[in-house]
Amino acid sequence: MSKEKHDRKEMVLMIDPSVKTILNEDGLATIILPRFKNKLLIKLRGSEIRKNDIKLDLDELGTSVWTLIDGKRTIREILFDLEDVGKNQEQFEERTITFLAGLYRNKILREK
Repeated sequence: MSKEKHDRKEMVLMIDPSVKTILNEDGLATIILPRFKNKLLIKLRGSEIRKNDIKLDLDELGTSVWTLIDGKRTIREILFDLEDVGKNQEQFEERTITFLAGLYRNKILREK
């Protein structure tokens, strides 16, 4: 394992405060992202802006990962906690790290 991948697993991530989460009746998460973060624009445009929120529906694995992001656990700890969920899925660890990296790159998650 490269040093970069090792170091990445030690990151503690937290969800950006502007991001909201809802759970559907099946217990799967939907992430709601504001399309606009400019507070003045939101105040002036109000509900018109809120209608433009971006919604991301997560599958079972994504929901399991999302619910463990608490600003306390490292990525390594999240992977360990999800071993039972991901043990039957191909490339579970790689998929999970790629998912987290995408969320981080898009500023949905940030480093604590």
